[in-house]
Amino acid sequence: PKAEFFEILLKETDRLNKVVEEYLGLARSRSAEGTTALLDLGDLARQTAALVGVQTAKRGVRLTTAIDVPLPVEGNPVHLKQVLLNLLLNAAQSTRPGGGIHVGGVVREGLVKGLEFRDVEGRLVQIVVEDEGPGIPEADLAKVFLPFYTTRPEGTGLGLAISLRIAEAHGGTLNAENRPGGGARFVLTLPAAAA
Repeated sequence: PKAEFFEILLKETDRLNKVVEEYLGLARSRSAEGTTALLDLGDLARQTAALVGVQTAKRGVRLTTAIDVPLPVEGNPVHLKQVLLNLLLNAAQSTRPGGGIHVGGVVREGLVKGLEFRDVEGRLVQIVVEDEGPGIPEADLAKVFLPFYTTRPEGTGLGLAISLRIAEAHGGTLNAENRPGGGARFVLTLPAAAA
């Protein structure tokens, strides 16, 4: 009986530790502090997808990537990997066995923050994570990035809030929408770095 109690105690301690780490991450992610580097966001997305792909394959969920061009950004690789990991894990938890997750990446022209925070035309990189889950209820779309908002009993509601803060600290955005055919789509948009 004591062994069962200690197992529960360890699991709950790990869960609480994760909540505290995520809460601290939320507070720290206001700036892209730490090491920044020129990196290929596409490579980072492929590496993160390969990591999550092992877990999704065991559950019978397909994970595909289509990133055919370099996606150069200036940023903190640890923070940006955390954003990608949060998006992919959320997609994996939303997708039932037999469904799929797709990760795409593009470079396009659009508005970026210039001097004095004015919008100017520039190059952007985007990572799109789409899942074949149930989608996001319309009433919840405006709430998904709020701290502590979650629809999962085991969730803390901090993953997407932290991800949005990291994207904003890198001069970018993170948006959520429903796919026309069902499922959710998250779009991470960052200013492109000079290649």
